[in-house]
Amino acid sequence: MSGGDAGGLRLSAVAALVDLDLEASRAADAWISLDGEPCRENEAELIVSATGTERRLAEALRGPPGTEVAEPEAVAMAGLVRLAADSPPAPALAVGLLQKFLIPDDSLPAPARDERAATFSELYRMLALPGMPADAAGRAVVLLDDLDG
Repeated sequence: MSGGDAGGLRLSAVAALVDLDLEASRAADAWISLDGEPCRENEAELIVSATGTERRLAEALRGPPGTEVAEPEAVAMAGLVRLAADSPPAPALAVGLLQKFLIPDDSLPAPARDERAATFSELYRMLALPGMPADAAGRAVVLLDDLDG
């Protein structure tokens, strides 16, 4: 399962989208990440090829324009999703994120939209962290601590 391809959902694409600075990208006419640097070629390819579900999930994690999570939280979430993308718990995390952040018919707001960062952190600690390799889990704990700030 390369790139976190969990039943068609690529967590790596979701991470690239969460880490995307749309305003800077429009101004530069290039894909720019939240750190102000141009996206790497592989991330640009993920952004361009992202599915509708990957885009909707990334937007649900970040929040719609005007209500986005703070930039440091978005950077931490993107880093955490990248760490989990190629790990054994990737499919469980993908399903959990979809169930928590997206409602299939979008008739009601997803319950996690009000407190995105806290909900994401809780879900990640429950579904991804226990099954990750030790080195990735160590890096994830640092990012989770930043996210929980």
